Amino acid sequence: ALKLDYDVYDQQDYEESLEVEAKVKELKAAAVGKRNAEEEVPHAVVQARFHWNEVKAEAARLLEENRQKLVAGLKDHGDEVPFPAMSPAGIEELTDEQQDKQNAAKAQGAEALEEGNLELALEKLTKAIEIGAASALHYVRRAQVLMKLDQPRAAANDCTAALAINPDSAKAFAIRARAYKKLDRIEDAHLDFQTALKLDYDDQVYEESLE
Repeated sequence: ALKLDYDVYDQQDYEESLEVEAKVKELKAAAVGKRNAEEEVPHAVVQARFHWNEVKAEAARLLEENRQKLVAGLKDHGDEVPFPAMSPAGIEELTDEQQDKQNAAKAQGAEALEEGNLELALEKLTKAIEIGAASALHYVRRAQVLMKLDQPRAAANDCTAALAINPDSAKAFAIRARAYKKLDRIEDAHLDFQTALKLDYDDQVYEESLE
């Protein structure tokens, strides 16, 4: 029987491989006069589809389980509140009114941060992001606040969102590296530190990468 790696082959590859295998069995059976071997072909395909559906269901279950653990803050680094809201999907441009509200929320967040009011800064920055069309800088700024609030998983999540918008954000890589380091994900932290340094060398980031 053919052995497949689900990380490499997709459903179509898997079904086609079983069809080929079944066809080989059919030809061998025909050679010795087993006419009923033709029934093996459709049966094998049905079985392949049934098994693939089981695999997909299990993968979906594991993904949902992992998502729930992340949202609940179940991690090695103490307890962490659920992640703050992200920018809604499908909004690429803001109206003038929305832009004014977003700018006001950003300004209030920056002011709160200067005053050392981290909770208020997080609230205002999240409000700005929730309006929509958030930039990579929005997520980076909030990630900085989340790190100060000792929420490294949420900070890493924001940095990942920032990098989806701007893959060359050295700050996002650096902050995520600090978050990973706090979560004892040393290899991931090292990789992000090195990427940040390649994009934009910084003495402080370099020193942190050596610790």
